[in-house]
Amino acid sequence: SDLEPEHFQVDQIENMITLSELPPSRWQNLLDIDIIKKRNKPLEAPKTPKAAPFFLPTLPSLNLEFDLSALKDNEDGVKTVTLQNIKRNLTPFAKLLMDSGDFQRVIEKLKSLGPSAIDFEVNSLAMEGEDLLLKFMQMLDQLLRTNTDFELGQAYLALFLKVHGETVATTPTLCSFMDQLHEAQESSWRRLQTSIWYTLAVVDLKLMESYGHQTSSLVSTAERKNI
Repeated sequence: SDLEPEHFQVDQIENMITLSELPPSRWQNLLDIDIIKKRNKPLEAPKTPKAAPFFLPTLPSLNLEFDLSALKDNEDGVKTVTLQNIKRNLTPFAKLLMDSGDFQRVIEKLKSLGPSAIDFEVNSLAMEGEDLLLKFMQMLDQLLRTNTDFELGQAYLALFLKVHGETVATTPTLCSFMDQLHEAQESSWRRLQTSIWYTLAVVDLKLMESYGHQTSSLVSTAERKNI
């Protein structure tokens, strides 16, 4: 009816931290994914054919599809694969990360991946040197500063540092940007910590008030009995 208040939805409230709507299974085990893989590893390794003449790059898909985009024509019109082109054969996520200025699309792509795929993508970042690593750090910086998907940002950052922490520490460009990323992390955590402390203070106050009312009631009952 016309008297009912209008309901509206906002993506983010100022000075507040929001969580994603993803189930915990999508991010909670990222740091332990290597342990899970070892536990689920088959007892017998798959056998490879004895004679394999060459290998072709494949597309990430459930079906076996060869990626022929790295082929080039030689003088005889025959397509050949160069080692340089194979090295440039980035995953769709890595290509999106490399070409993005605004990382929101990259974040949404990352949120659509499962734990194993995320682990694979993060481990593959080093294949392109520090450029792709820096891009991923810039994406994390944006994610932390928007105060959205808080638990995902923490999980992605923890996995990134677990895999590439040594590289970051020994690369001046990455190490320098790490200071900015650390500041974003500290800022988001302080905001959350303040909210937690405020909530705990309110709960303690309510408990004290409840305890005070109970004590007053007991005292009044005792006084009436004495009378």
